[in-house]
Amino acid sequence: MTAIRRQKLLDEMLGYLAELIDQDEELYNVLHGTIGMTNAEIRECGLDFLDAYFQTESDQDRLMQKIEHCYQQRRRKWSQMAPEQILDEIDEIHAVTVVYRVLTRRGVTEDDASWLVRFRNPLAVVSDAWQNINDLDSIICESRMDGLITDIRDRGDAEEDYAMDDDAPLPEN
Repeated sequence: MTAIRRQKLLDEMLGYLAELIDQDEELYNVLHGTIGMTNAEIRECGLDFLDAYFQTESDQDRLMQKIEHCYQQRRRKWSQMAPEQILDEIDEIHAVTVVYRVLTRRGVTEDDASWLVRFRNPLAVVSDAWQNINDLDSIICESRMDGLITDIRDRGDAEEDYAMDDDAPLPEN
């Protein structure tokens, strides 16, 4: 099947569904709830009148979901490591765990959330910075997390060092 034919069939199917289902909310439930189309995909199909049915999530909500997802991926990776590997990675494990705990319990400012949510793995952005500044010569406490995020954001080099989230799938590690 060619790409042109596939697109034509997709257009026909969506048109058929839109005609068959006479209520916008029901159409939204079928496309988003049953089929799993995102808001962007629905809009791309010319059905932007369904936007009202998408509940908007705040940057804080999206950030917490990303952080939770990234942390759970890290935990799965750690659970498969041999004890020697865990000892080699103990500083990273500690940094990720501390940052996860602080960010999920205390959260961040709206500005910091809006900045961090743009990264594919915001947990890595903050935990790497946390690990870099926490050495034997300078140890910072958890209460300075807000200042750490602001410092990272102000430096502006994280955008070059870490993958940005362009609605791509979340990372596997």
